[in-house]
Amino acid sequence: MLTQTYSITNTWLYLFVIAALEALAVYTWRFRERPGAITVIFAQLGKIIWLVALLQINASPNLEGKLFWVAIQKIIACLLPYIWLVFALQLSWQKNRIPAIIHIGFGSIIVGLAVLLLSNWQGLVCQTAWLSGQTITLVAGPGQRFAIGWAYFTGVITTVVVVRWIVLSAGLRRKQAVWYLGAVLLAWVSHAIWTLSGGRIESIPWGFLFNSLLVVWIFYRWNLYSLTPLAQAEASRHVIDGLLVFDEEDYVVYINPAAEKMLTDVPATIGDKLQALAAVWPALAQAANEPEPVETARNDPEGSRYYQMRRIPLESASGHPLGYIILLNDISQQKHAQEQIVDQEKALSILTERERLGRELHDGRVQLWNYFHMELRLVQTLLTKHHNADANHHLEQLLSVLEKLNSDDREAIAGLKKSDSSQNDFASNLGTYLAWYEKAHAIRVQLVLPPEPLTCLFSPTVEVQLLRIVQEAMTNIRKHAQARQVKVRIESTPEQATVLIEDDGCGFDPADLPASRNFGLKIMAERAKEAGGELRLHSSPGQGTTIWVLIPLKKQKIG
Repeated sequence: MLTQTYSITNTWLYLFVIAALEALAVYTWRFRERPGAITVIFAQLGKIIWLVALLQINASPNLEGKLFWVAIQKIIACLLPYIWLVFALQLSWQKNRIPAIIHIGFGSIIVGLAVLLLSNWQGLVCQTAWLSGQTITLVAGPGQRFAIGWAYFTGVITTVVVVRWIVLSAGLRRKQAVWYLGAVLLAWVSHAIWTLSGGRIESIPWGFLFNSLLVVWIFYRWNLYSLTPLAQAEASRHVIDGLLVFDEEDYVVYINPAAEKMLTDVPATIGDKLQALAAVWPALAQAANEPEPVETARNDPEGSRYYQMRRIPLESASGHPLGYIILLNDISQQKHAQEQIVDQEKALSILTERERLGRELHDGRVQLWNYFHMELRLVQTLLTKHHNADANHHLEQLLSVLEKLNSDDREAIAGLKKSDSSQNDFASNLGTYLAWYEKAHAIRVQLVLPPEPLTCLFSPTVEVQLLRIVQEAMTNIRKHAQARQVKVRIESTPEQATVLIEDDGCGFDPADLPASRNFGLKIMAERAKEAGGELRLHSSPGQGTTIWVLIPLKKQKIG
């Protein structure tokens, strides 16, 4: 027969411990975002209810009231070991190892025990009970024995989890587990003393108090359970990025040293409103209201500084907004490096284009000079022999060639001027050149561009090559195609960009192409290859000509 006696002699001790546990629960709320903190708060509330139940058992004037509070105390005795088990799983990162069905089973058993303890169905909990003054003695039934056994069983499982935590961990994690095992054993010892003494030794309140202090004060206040909060605090002080923390009403609550350096001329202090800072630096307000990063520049005595601002919302575990962070990242070095890369690419484009023009002049003009030399020698011979009519015919041919050469050179010079990449972007250069071409040669030109900016597709070096390819193609159309209309279209997919040049001219047979026209196509093919792509051509007599320049975008470096 299992009997239990409840008697309290020091009410003030219980009241003191209850007040202390309430204070610890409120204090723990500050750390509610950390693993296990909410569980610890529930544990403090459970202990408070347990102690209140013991006080009510002592204070209730009749047996029925005392038995009700005995049932409440037993319910909490079954619930607390499970709360400490959940806490151990959370801190040891073993929670996901326990299937949800097991937690549901534990919860169902606790609910069933609560119903049984409150109803005392068929006397399974308390077979009989009597009062001796204000002291209650009861004879426990099998239901109460099962409840006590369940509480000890859950406590044993908690101990096993903590021991496993100790065995599988090392360093700080093992120290954490050892400290927690000490807290669990303290609870075991205090309850054992209270049970064995029949409640005469009031070890329960002392055990609750020291167990809670060990967990809440030492572990949470001094961060022995986790270095993460301390590491975060130190990182925010030493991080290169600026950190501005605002509450949900836009008041500044924290500024790290890096942000203070960035905001030397902005009156940013704890307690200021965002509007006051934005009055000096408007980009702060923009960053606070936009989910995407915002880039901005500021003048500095040492030169322009570039910053990227990003808003990071802060929310409670339930999703309630608490405030936000504005992260200030100084990207000046990256920006200056990008500018240097662009300048280097432009310089490389200029050098490459000079080399290309030199080859074209050498390959094309040298042949012309040889032709002029031979024709002039022939004219000289004819004049010596007084064949004036033949000499005059050859001179007319020379003048015609010179006029065409002059026209070609003027068009080349105009194309170079219209496509000055240092002044405008690629789309503007191309559009300006084609507009000039249409007006100068009375050939209608249609330009079709993709919706995205072309600067997002091509590097400066590739832009130069594409412009020259278009110019060479347009020159060939003027000289040979007899076209009335030309379409220039640029298309893009994630994999490649396509530049299409299509005319409605006379066309030709690529297999029977004169050397003069093959020279221009060879130049365009070489340019396409240097741009990382390839040139394709389709033409037939009377059907016009289509040229495609295919540039793989994955090979491009955006300047």
